[in-house]
Amino acid sequence: MNKVTKKFSLFFLASLSFFASAGSSPATDTPHFHVGDEFKYPILLVRPTQATVGMRAVRERVEKLNSMDHDSLKHYLEKHPIPVVIAPSGRFYQIDHHHLALAALRAGRESAFYRVAWDYGSLPTMTAFWAKMTENHLVWAEDEWGKPIPIPSGLPADVRDLRDDPYRSLSAYVREMGGFEKSKIEFAEFLWADFFRQRIDLGRSDRDFEIAVRISTELAHSPEAKDLPGWFRQHSADDSR
Repeated sequence: MNKVTKKFSLFFLASLSFFASAGSSPATDTPHFHVGDEFKYPILLVRPTQATVGMRAVRERVEKLNSMDHDSLKHYLEKHPIPVVIAPSGRFYQIDHHHLALAALRAGRESAFYRVAWDYGSLPTMTAFWAKMTENHLVWAEDEWGKPIPIPSGLPADVRDLRDDPYRSLSAYVREMGGFEKSKIEFAEFLWADFFRQRIDLGRSDRDFEIAVRISTELAHSPEAKDLPGWFRQHSADDSR
């Protein structure tokens, strides 16, 4: 039995009893986890730390997951654990891979694999928790229009309530097209989404979106974007002369 399976047998089964006895309430008296621990857990019991995703990117991810057989999908999810923070309330808050969590749910999975990235369970209050989350840039406080939202009241209860930010999809597609490199900076693709939001018209049709991706990919290499995470200058043929 591997590490993930051991944690699952101790924790996931315990959480199921809470589903039965307390609806969607989280388990708060579960075995203690440490930073780096990986485990399987119900997707709907993990709280988001952002209000939006790019639904176009989510739909593409759902198609990818649906194309896998059961074992391949399990292996894929296990190889892509979702990072979470432990709160004083006992809840888990995911700080990345919101698209994956929502796609897995829409693909018929009730659970995903998670990894403890931070443990703030010893903080005295949830107010202190949110102050720490904000200080460490572990929460994204914008809505689908790029406008500020209150934290934590502006965050959804679970991934089902994430709203669509089309510019977040745009930034995902631009990165896939080589517009910028993947960055370890938290919420890097939201920073790119806000950059494009101020400069690019997405139009209405799929064709309009394809054009926007092409224009945005070129714009991403411009000096105008040089301060964004993952930026790199696209070398022209003249550079090799």
